[in-house]
Amino acid sequence: MLGVDHDRIHHIEGNFIFRIAEIKRMAMVALDQDLFDRIYGKDAVSDEAGFRAKVKEGLERSFQRDSDRIFKRLVMKALNEKASFGLPDSFLKRWIQETSKEPVSADQVEESYASYAEGLKRQLVEDRVIEKYGLEAKGEEIDAFAKRYISDQFAQYGMPAPEGEKLQQMAGRLLGDREQITRMRDSIVQQKLTVHFRTLLEPKEKKVSFDEFINLARTA
Repeated sequence: MLGVDHDRIHHIEGNFIFRIAEIKRMAMVALDQDLFDRIYGKDAVSDEAGFRAKVKEGLERSFQRDSDRIFKRLVMKALNEKASFGLPDSFLKRWIQETSKEPVSADQVEESYASYAEGLKRQLVEDRVIEKYGLEAKGEEIDAFAKRYISDQFAQYGMPAPEGEKLQQMAGRLLGDREQITRMRDSIVQQKLTVHFRTLLEPKEKKVSFDEFINLARTA
């Protein structure tokens, strides 16, 4: 909400005003065709059994994505622990102090430097893997990602996705946003990293309880 990174938030002082713009409440709804159509599109589901099967399928996909993220995180963590290179700490501390948007003292830099250095080292290791194995996102991949993203947004609301020239125009507007391009490129690269590590390491799947999974996600 404040538009600053995690390290800087600890040093922000002053008063803040928040205005309530909207209040939402959760309410039970009937488990009927109207609900099925609103969530999955008209006539995609016709009864409760089909609805529960769709919900189960969606949860499985969601947990699979989370599982992939945890797996990649654990692999990167192991690579970081094995990486043996130092950082120019004195230079980086001076650079942080000189380039910070808000004035920061040497003590403030020192306080947050350990987490900054850890993040930088992690990024350098990841960049090296991406470069070595050619996992960068290509232009056509970003274009295809934008089209899938738009189609998924329409599907989320049970609406038919645009096609052909209309879809290309909408994708073009999305690709005109630098932040969106960065987000899409990062998503593609992260997917490639996960596939690369899975192919290279051939991990064995292990079933765990929900609580164990949540704890692993928090600590990995």
